[in-house]
Amino acid sequence: GVTDPEFVALGQRNRPPAFTAMPPELREVSPSYRAANPEGTARWVELEKLARPAGAPPAQPLKNAITFARLETIATPTLLTGDADMFAPPPVLKMFATHIHGAATVVVPEAGHSTYWEQPDVFNRAVLTFIRKH
Repeated sequence: GVTDPEFVALGQRNRPPAFTAMPPELREVSPSYRAANPEGTARWVELEKLARPAGAPPAQPLKNAITFARLETIATPTLLTGDADMFAPPPVLKMFATHIHGAATVVVPEAGHSTYWEQPDVFNRAVLTFIRKH
């Protein structure tokens, strides 16, 4: 949802033009998880289809533009995760963290955008550690 021109240009450089047309599981679930856990991937796809049923109205537009300047106004501690995340790979994650005061980054090896699904134990431990700290 970030609309900052610098970020939009970065996304266009990092992702092929057909990225948004790819099946969601290829964009959001890591290759490692898809290879090691076909049943878990199939369940993720089922849940994704339930969340976005065919014929449903388009997603509601964002009320506010999300820019780097707006990110800098976030006062709540923020936890960011990723590794094989095609939306926010580690270098992009670090760039976001520089714009959010008090942000912490956790890079989970071999996890995609759906880290919570692929590696729930690692994800939950990182979230609980972060919450305890704050």
